[in-house]
Amino acid sequence: MEENELLIRASKYEERSKKIATQDRYIFIGILTILLVYFNYTLQLGDSKFDWVVTWEYAASPPVSEPLTPEQEERMESVEKRMLRRYLVKNLACTYRQQLYAMAADKNNTIEDLLDFHRLIEGLSVEPGGEPKDPVFSLRHADSQKVKKDFLICLPPKAGTSNWQIALAKLSKTKEEMAAKGVVLEDDSNKNVFYPAALYGFVPRFHTVKHAALLQGKEKRYINTRDPFTRARSGWRDKIQYYPEDPAHEANNRQFNSYIEKARKEPGPPAPPKFKVSLEKWLRMLVHDTNDAAMNQHWKAQDECCHFCAMDYEYIIHGRRSEEEWPWVLDKQGLTGILELAPRYGGPDPDSGWFHHEAQGFVEIPIDLIKELYRRYYFDFVAGGYSPQFVEKFISAVEEAQNNLR
Repeated sequence: MEENELLIRASKYEERSKKIATQDRYIFIGILTILLVYFNYTLQLGDSKFDWVVTWEYAASPPVSEPLTPEQEERMESVEKRMLRRYLVKNLACTYRQQLYAMAADKNNTIEDLLDFHRLIEGLSVEPGGEPKDPVFSLRHADSQKVKKDFLICLPPKAGTSNWQIALAKLSKTKEEMAAKGVVLEDDSNKNVFYPAALYGFVPRFHTVKHAALLQGKEKRYINTRDPFTRARSGWRDKIQYYPEDPAHEANNRQFNSYIEKARKEPGPPAPPKFKVSLEKWLRMLVHDTNDAAMNQHWKAQDECCHFCAMDYEYIIHGRRSEEEWPWVLDKQGLTGILELAPRYGGPDPDSGWFHHEAQGFVEIPIDLIKELYRRYYFDFVAGGYSPQFVEKFISAVEEAQNNLR
C-alpha cells in the first residue's frame, strides 16, 4: 500500500511539473509576442560593443510645429512658474477650506481681516491646516478622446466655457454634425452668443466621484477660472437681459426668473434699458443668497462647480490671461495647431488697462457691496490664486472710476 501511494504521488508530481513547464513556455511566448508586436528593435555593432536601439511606432505621426523663439520659451517658462505658484496656493487654501468659508460668513470679520488672512495664504507663510479633502460631487469638465486620456479640464460657466466646448467639440465633430444638432457656430468676437444645450454634450462628461477614481496617478488636470468680480457681472449681462429678437435665448433665460424676483426685492436703482433688474440689485441678491448647493451654476462659487480641493487641479488658469495661458495649455497638451481656441477676457498685458476697463462696469456699484462680493466668493479668490493685491487693485480702480465721475 505504501509503495502504491508513493507511485501515485510521484505520478501527480510529474503531471504538475509538466503543467508548470507548459505554462512557463506559454508565458515566455506571450511576452515575446508582445515585444515583437509593439517594438521594433535592431542590434547594432560598433566600437566593439552592442547598442540596442528601441523605437516606438506611433499610430499617426505627431504634429510638427515650428521651434519656439527664445522670447517664447522665456514666456512659457514664466507661465510654468506662475502655474506652479497657483497650485501651491490652492493646496494651502484647501487645508483651510471650511475656515475660509466660516470667516467670510462671519460679519464680525472686516474686509481687512479677510485680506490679512488672504495675504498669509497667498504668501505661503502659514502652516497647512488640518482639514481633509472634500468628497467629490458633480462638476462641468471636458475630456477629449482624441487627445491624451489624462487631459481633464473643469470649465465653470462664465469663464470661457463656450469657447473651450466649441474648440474641444471640433476635435470629434464637423460643423455640419454640430449644425445637425442645432449648434451653429457664430463669430467668436460676439458677446452673449446663445448656444443650445447640445453644444455642452459633445464633449464627454463624467460624474466626478467616478471620474476621480480614474484620475489616480494622472498628471494633467486643469481648471479654467475667472475672477469672481467680473464673472458675477458677466452672468448678469448675459442671462438677465431681454432678448426680444432671439426667442430661443429669451426662452432659455426664463429659468432665472426666481432669482430675478428675489433680486427685485433688494434695495437699489431701477433696471437699466434691456435688463430685467439692475446690476446693484443683482449683486446684493448674490451676496445674500449664499446657498451654493441650490444656486444656479452661472453664479455659484467656482469651487462648488469644480471642487478645487477634491480634484487636486495642478493647473489653475486665469481667464484674464487667456491670450497667454490658453495657448500654453494647448502647447502643454500637444494641441498647438490642432485645436482652435480664441482667447477671451484679456490681452497680452492684462495688468496695463484691464483694471481700468473692467472697473467701468462697476462704476455705479457701492464700494461696500463690491467688498461684500469679495466676501461672498472668498474661497474662489484665495484658492483660485487671485491675490490680495489683485482684490485691492480692482477695488481701487472702481473707486478711481467713481471719483472721475464726480
